[in-house]
Amino acid sequence: MSTTSSDRLRRVLRAVAISVVVLIGVLAFARCSSPSTITTGLAGGDASTINAAAIAMAHLTAWQQETPTLVQVRQLGAHSVVVTARYPTTGEHVEITAEHNGTTWHTPYPPRPAAAPATQDWPQLPTPDPVTAEDARWATATGFLRAWLTGQPTDRWTSTKYQAQPLPVKYSNYEITGALNPMPVPNSPVQVITIEYTASPDTDLNSRPRPYRTYIAVHKDQTGRWTVTAVAYQPPESNP
Repeated sequence: MSTTSSDRLRRVLRAVAISVVVLIGVLAFARCSSPSTITTGLAGGDASTINAAAIAMAHLTAWQQETPTLVQVRQLGAHSVVVTARYPTTGEHVEITAEHNGTTWHTPYPPRPAAAPATQDWPQLPTPDPVTAEDARWATATGFLRAWLTGQPTDRWTSTKYQAQPLPVKYSNYEITGALNPMPVPNSPVQVITIEYTASPDTDLNSRPRPYRTYIAVHKDQTGRWTVTAVAYQPPESNP
């Protein structure tokens, strides 16, 4: 074989070797990379998000042998959710991705370090006006709240069609700190009293009082008496 033929053969073999290395690299990258397509909307809605968070938290508990605190859940797409959690012992925040494979949620990758999400400050409600103490709606709402927090019977304040669920703990140490004027519920005779207060459970006497906000729906019954008809989850959609 001539020198020219040998050189040509070496160049061909070298080109083939380089091509093979590049191909292996591309395949490895494709296997390790996340899909580039991000879609919106999660099949199953909130229930699926809860399932994804539960799977992620179970993975994080097994990974660290410590149960973390759920901090944040973010939806990336139709089949991907990122869960942020904090380990109480170290204060470390981590994120983990849960993905849906068409059948169930799973966590295909280990967690990664994460920054602590920014804290949110709630606007404080104004101090209750002394005049509101003479308002029957306010008196009904605060009377119910006092009985509800302390584990006393609430029948005196509630509608005959509503029975408040008793709380599992009592809050004897509480103080009302803020309130809003009654807000009507659109297309309804119901009004909502917003009350802000600080309290701590009797079972946790060493803790400092924490801020709470409760929305109490009131309605005037057939006798003209204001009664509590519900403990709402949020204020009405529109304010007066």
